[in-house]
Amino acid sequence: MGRNLQFISESIDGDRELAMIVRDPRADPERRAASVELLDQVEDALRELPEHYRVVVWLRDGEELSYQEIANVLDIPIGTVRSRLARARDALRRIVEI
Repeated sequence: MGRNLQFISESIDGDRELAMIVRDPRADPERRAASVELLDQVEDALRELPEHYRVVVWLRDGEELSYQEIANVLDIPIGTVRSRLARARDALRRIVEI
């Protein structure tokens, strides 16, 4: 994964500010360093997720597919998409907080 991780930070806290700080060369260096460190933790956390969670997170936040589009791509019910995404985000929060 590269440094363009806006989708990951949004998955964790619902806020795009973190990724924008990382990419903004005018941002305070301390704040950028902290943001980069958190994004590295999130990348590591994503690797720890089971594939069926990781894929749903990627399709939703990376590819910006709708829940219905994800359900169609994976051939699963939309409720399963929602539950996997919620569980994946909860798992990411727990892993990053450790």
